[in-house]
Amino acid sequence: DACLEECLLTNQHLLRTLTLVMMTCHVFTARMEAYFKQSSNEYRVRAEASQTARMQVRMRSTAQQGGKGAESPRREEGRGKDRHLGVTTQRRARLGEREQDLSAVISRAAFVTTLSHLERRFDELVEKFIGD
Repeated sequence: DACLEECLLTNQHLLRTLTLVMMTCHVFTARMEAYFKQSSNEYRVRAEASQTARMQVRMRSTAQQGGKGAESPRREEGRGKDRHLGVTTQRRARLGEREQDLSAVISRAAFVTTLSHLERRFDELVEKFIGD
């Protein structure tokens, strides 16, 4: 380790190559963060719109029923299981939507091009670093 440190400090060429490898890694992480942040924002907007629509449907339904919301404890007890199933179904639906969003991001031409370019650049620099 000490030899490698000394070599890097005295060999400007190796230090420059290592700096380029680190910069490539930095660019990769910044680009990935930007892609997935954009996807996350798009997903959040759709989720909020969906939640607003569900709330409006519930409000309309309650208004049509004349505001009747009080039910017997037994009926509410039976609905607890249904609610749990409903929550699970909703969670699965949200996860499915998120999976589709991420699949859409990673299949975009810009994402694939960026990833392959950075992969080639990284491989070239590592080979150069090892060869020097």
